[in-house]
Amino acid sequence: MKKISILILLFSATFTTAQYSDSIYTKFYSYADYLKSNKKEGELNPFVFDVATKLNSKSPQKYMDEAVVLLKKEQFNEASYIFILGAIRWKYYANFFKFNEVDYNQKNEIESTINSFLRSNVRNFAALINKASNYHLANDYTFCSRKKKPMYYDESAGFYTRLGNQIVINEAYFTNMWSKERRDFENEIK
Repeated sequence: MKKISILILLFSATFTTAQYSDSIYTKFYSYADYLKSNKKEGELNPFVFDVATKLNSKSPQKYMDEAVVLLKKEQFNEASYIFILGAIRWKYYANFFKFNEVDYNQKNEIESTINSFLRSNVRNFAALINKASNYHLANDYTFCSRKKKPMYYDESAGFYTRLGNQIVINEAYFTNMWSKERRDFENEIK
């Protein structure tokens, strides 16, 4: 299914046509294929770690906003990494704060778009989860410090680490399932 509404929302400042939504997914798939053929899964531009450090003192919603900025720049791995890190921190921060429906809707729309990219290369998906989990564990989230609930802090990363491990363990299953999703989309845009 085409995700026109989210792409129009994400790229409305520059692009407002359904044709662009098709091309962004084509770019997702091309970039994912490039990563796979060049064995560069999980590769990140080093600037993203500076971005992550700046976000350490920001709310989880700011991670979602930054992921959108990176998507607009077609920095798909970096956007995905920041989104995953934000999702880990969202999970931790939810122990202290109740997000409202608008917050969840924003996160879910961005997640839907980023997941389309991530599902196009299973190994890249797992590598980015691993890197984001490791960053979270190695760097305190000063917006809501690990000191408040250390067990929950570690568990939020553990949840995503287990997800990444399951993706690797069941790589063939996920590859087949998500390849079908990709083929269906590519058939739609022909």
